[in-house]
Amino acid sequence: MATEDRNFTHSTLREQIVEHVFVGDVLRTLWRRGVTDVEILRPEFDAHGYDVVMSRGPVVRHVQLKTQAAGKVSVGRALAEKPSGCVVWIGLNKDTLELVLSCGSATHLDVRVDPEKKFLSGKNTIRFRMLQDGTRIQIDLNSTLNVDKILLGSTELKYTREAWSVFIDFPQTLRAGKIYSIDFFYSGYPKSTGRFGSFTFGLDPAGHPWINTACEEVGASTWWPTKISGAKK
Repeated sequence: MATEDRNFTHSTLREQIVEHVFVGDVLRTLWRRGVTDVEILRPEFDAHGYDVVMSRGPVVRHVQLKTQAAGKVSVGRALAEKPSGCVVWIGLNKDTLELVLSCGSATHLDVRVDPEKKFLSGKNTIRFRMLQDGTRIQIDLNSTLNVDKILLGSTELKYTREAWSVFIDFPQTLRAGKIYSIDFFYSGYPKSTGRFGSFTFGLDPAGHPWINTACEEVGASTWWPTKISGAKK
C-alpha cells in the first residue's frame, strides 16, 4: 500500500504511534537531564481537544499534538479554556513516522536577565537534524540583538546576518539524517513589539520587577535565537 494511502486509511493507528513516540522522546530528553519526577496522563475522554497531560510539580500542561506539514492548523477554542492548554506542532516523516520539530531542531535555552538594565545574555544550545547534505543553516534572531559567538564543539563558526536571519557556515559538510548541536551565544536589549509585547519589563503592584514573554504573532526570535515555526510563536 502506498505511503499516502496508508497514512489516510490507518490514520488512527498513525496518531497513536505519533503520540507514543512523542511521549518517549520527551521522557528520554528529561532522563538525560536527570529529571524523573514527571507525570504523563492520557485522557479516557476529553472535551477540550488535548491528547496528553504533562506535569511536573505545580506545572500542568494540556497538550494537543499536530502533525500537519504546512499551512494553517485548526485548533479548537475549547483548549483555550484550560489555563495551560498548548499545541505542539511536529514534523512527521510519513514513511518512517520519525518525529522532528517542524523546523528540524530542538533547543535548550540558558539566559540571564538583568531587570534594572533591561538586558539579557546567554546561549541557546540548538540540536538539529539535517534534512539534506549542506554546509549552511539559517537561524532567526531579532536584528537588535547581538550574536556573540557560535560554537560547534570548541570550533567557532563563521556567520553572516541579513535582517532577522543568521546564516551559519560549517567547515565540513553536514550529512542528511545526522543530528548536530551548536551553542549560540547572544546578548542585547530586547524590544517590546507585536500585539502581546513579546518581551517586556515592568513592575508588579508591590514595585518588584515583573518580566513577561508572549511571542504569539511575531515569534520567539524577538528575544532568543531559534528557527521560527508555528511551534515557537
